[in-house]
Amino acid sequence: MRLAPPPKADAALVQANDPKEPAAGSDPSNQGQARHLPAIEALITQANLPERACRWSLSVFRQLAEAEAAVHGIAVDQVHFHEVGATDAIVDIVGTCLGLDYLDIDSLVCAPLPTGSGRVRAAHGWLAIPAPAVLKLMEQRQMPIYSNGLTGELVTPTGAAIVAALAQRFGDPPAMQLQRVGLGAGRKELPVANVLRLWVGTAREEQAL
Repeated sequence: MRLAPPPKADAALVQANDPKEPAAGSDPSNQGQARHLPAIEALITQANLPERACRWSLSVFRQLAEAEAAVHGIAVDQVHFHEVGATDAIVDIVGTCLGLDYLDIDSLVCAPLPTGSGRVRAAHGWLAIPAPAVLKLMEQRQMPIYSNGLTGELVTPTGAAIVAALAQRFGDPPAMQLQRVGLGAGRKELPVANVLRLWVGTAREEQAL
């Protein structure tokens, strides 16, 4: 796999060179590609990424490794990533960090996270939702959470790790001059709009008080 910073345009190119990699969206219980944290860190540090994107990506994976280590009672470097070790998940995390760096984001504020309910199939079998690593990340960062009554996985380990590593605080949007809005639609069918929104703006002076 080759990771590279995006060109100065509204597009990014991802080129996977390993034919053994599982396809995005395939059954995680059948995915044979898994990596330990040092292998993922080596991929990131050798990818010629912008300094902040590299640092943020490493921080996200470190947060997730610490949560997984706490759940399994092992050392951080012994954590064996399954779904998150696959190429598509690495691209999700590194791509997010590249995007935030490209947008020149200085501070990230995240709304409270929904817990979801039910169960999800993973490499270790069926897990209760939120998955153990997600709950541990929520606990470690003291994230505000709530139940909206929906069934399904509403926060993945990847998403929780991104929030845990990059969000400066949680709560309502800060006072700012809104400049643009980004929307990302998920594939899961839900009774409500399955959309992630990113508001980008400049902090107003009174916010700094």
